[in-house]
Amino acid sequence: NTNLNAAEYLTGYMDEVRFLNGDAAHPRFYLGNQAPESDATFNEFKYVDFDGTADYYTISGTNTGYNAFDFNGTAEFTIGAWIWADSPAPSSAIIFGNQDGASPFNGYKLATESGRLYGYMKGSSAAMDAYGPNVVPGWQLVHCIFDPAAGKMRIFRNGIESTEDNSVNTTGNPTYASAPSIGQRGDSPNQQYWDGRIAQICVWNDHLTETEIKGQFDLGLGGNWKTSYSGNMLGYWNFNIADGTDTPST
Repeated sequence: NTNLNAAEYLTGYMDEVRFLNGDAAHPRFYLGNQAPESDATFNEFKYVDFDGTADYYTISGTNTGYNAFDFNGTAEFTIGAWIWADSPAPSSAIIFGNQDGASPFNGYKLATESGRLYGYMKGSSAAMDAYGPNVVPGWQLVHCIFDPAAGKMRIFRNGIESTEDNSVNTTGNPTYASAPSIGQRGDSPNQQYWDGRIAQICVWNDHLTETEIKGQFDLGLGGNWKTSYSGNMLGYWNFNIADGTDTPST
C-alpha cells in the first residue's frame, strides 16, 4: 500500500499493478537476478549451497579419485574459490579436500578452522599447516598456495595475503586413499562438510602469482577464470555458467 506520485520512479520489472481504494499495490516485481515465477529468461547468478551435513561433490575417476589431484611432496599447486560461509564456527569445514579420514590423515585440504582460513598437507615425512585471516560475512575470494617441498603455504583473501605459519615441515609424498572432493574431506569418517555457498572453485598444478590472484579478485564474483587463467588448470568448476551449454570444467 505505497502511494506513488510523479516524483517517484521504479527501477526493476513489474507484471501487475492493482488499485485498491485509491492506493497502488504492486504484489510482485523482480530486481537484479531474480527470475519471474514462469518464463525464467533472466541470467540469474548461480552457485551451490552446501548444507553442512551431507552435501558434497566427489571428482570421479579412478577408485581413489581422480589421480591428477594426488599431488606428491615436490608438487606446486594452488586452490582458489569464491565462498560464502554460513557457519564458520566448526573446528574444520572443508572447501576442497583430498585427505584420508583417519590417522595419519595423508593428503591435503583448504578449509576453515574455528572461523579462520586454513591449509593443511600431510605426507610420509611430516605435516605442514597454516592459518589465514578470519572468514568474513558474505562472498569472499580465497586462495591457498601449497609448497610441500619447502614445507610452507600462502593464504590469500580477496587478493591480499595473510598467512600465519603453524607447522613448517617438508611433507614427503602422501599415500592417497581418498577421492578429491568439493565440500568435504574426500574420505570417511570425519568428512568435515562445508556449510555455505561456493560459486566457483579451481585447482592449478602451479603457484599462482600475486598479480594473478589480485587479477581474479578484480575480475569479480561472476568472472570466468578459464578465459585468462587457464594455464596449468587441472580442474575448474564455475557453477554460475555451468548450465549444460557452457561448461568450462576440465
